Amino acid sequence: MERPVLPKGLPEDIEDKKDAARAWFESLRDTICASFEALENEVTGPMADREPGRFQAKDWQREEGKGG
Repeated sequence: MERPVLPKGLPEDIEDKKDAARAWFESLRDTICASFEALENEVTGPMADREPGRFQAKDWQREEGKGG
């Protein structure tokens, strides 16, 4: 992906910082999902006969200009 022209005032390494933030949030997401799935594996009682729930990844893109 080609890097955009930077508006005045943004640091030169802004794209590197965005990449690092994306990686951190993806890692956080993966940790949270894995923790919920581990809890599902430990379910006891009336719901224990059900298959543990699992998250499913889905690629998607925001509509242009919406979100951040």
